[in-house]
Amino acid sequence: MSGAAKSEWSAKNPYYTNITENYILNGEGSKKETRHVVFALGDSGLDYKVGDALGVIPENPPHIVDELIEAQGWDKDSIVTTHNGERTLYEALKKDFEVHMASKKFVQSLAQKVVASGIKINVKMVSRSRGDAIWNASENEPLPPELKPSAPSDDPADKVEHLNTDEKAMEDYLWTRDYVDIMREFDAKYSPEEFFELAGRVKPRLYSIASSHDAHPGLVELTVGIVRFSYHGRNRGGLCTQFMADEIGNSDQKVGVFMSPTKSFVLPEDKDIDIIMVGPGTGIAPFRAFMEQRVFDGGNGRNWLFFGDQSSKTEFYYKD
Repeated sequence: MSGAAKSEWSAKNPYYTNITENYILNGEGSKKETRHVVFALGDSGLDYKVGDALGVIPENPPHIVDELIEAQGWDKDSIVTTHNGERTLYEALKKDFEVHMASKKFVQSLAQKVVASGIKINVKMVSRSRGDAIWNASENEPLPPELKPSAPSDDPADKVEHLNTDEKAMEDYLWTRDYVDIMREFDAKYSPEEFFELAGRVKPRLYSIASSHDAHPGLVELTVGIVRFSYHGRNRGGLCTQFMADEIGNSDQKVGVFMSPTKSFVLPEDKDIDIIMVGPGTGIAPFRAFMEQRVFDGGNGRNWLFFGDQSSKTEFYYKD
């Protein structure tokens, strides 16, 4: 299988398959979670070459979908229409939209949802002066020392205005919050249809393939670093990595995949040429595939793979 054949499967029409192996590569005591994940290609006809990437269609974590529905008081079984057709609200939130992180459009929409909690008073110092029979007026006079600027307001409408007028503040705010955080903070209510207009659609994630199809016919293997973190008292993580680690596991649940071929990240055609590879962390993935292909192809070329990570005791992936 020297090249990746054109396929009917794509990001818009993925092939749904099972994960056959899913295990942690790290040794005991590691602070990281890196997994070896194997997908069956079944009757898909999918082929690939080393250097290609696998596209994986993720789904949102069930607990975040549940929290979102609870925050809005929605009926999870109600029928809605999205870009993928009619389905239950729960299925739409789980599969059609990325709800693990909030969009800028959503925060901007709060300006129409959040009501000020008090009366806003603006103070300007105005001066007038006369010279040569001409009056001059100015609204840019400094405040007298006894009139100090007020402290930042806790008014929710003021907060929204600040976020929508300060690009850096918006970026910092969105970095640590998802829709549930924001809805709880501002007590803003939306219909499902309003929310769909503001949320981003689920996008596939691409992972460098860590196997040679010649060495593993009918399978495609990945080396995946699982992303986990916590903000504002809630556990979060990478959308697709958590989906593969926590929800799919080795179960019979189907996951959508497709191939993303490379044009330039390839092995030399001459099998007798020596090659040097450098791949820190999960960057080892494509070079594991290269090594497998070089062994399968034979030839006299020598191979050096330089690989770095936190500890050789716990992160020496594929040592054997």
